[in-house]
Amino acid sequence: MINEGIPITQVSKLLKISRDTLHRWRNRRGHTGDVNARFGYSNQQ
Repeated sequence: MINEGIPITQVSKLLKISRDTLHRWRNRRGHTGDVNARFGYSNQQ
């Protein structure tokens, strides 16, 4: 969505998550190429 030009504010309201979270995910993808959770934060049991 963000890559398609939709403003972060609109995306955050649509997904009901904070703008800070979206910024964090965008920055993580820029640094690592992925938005997966960091090591040790997996939901797998």
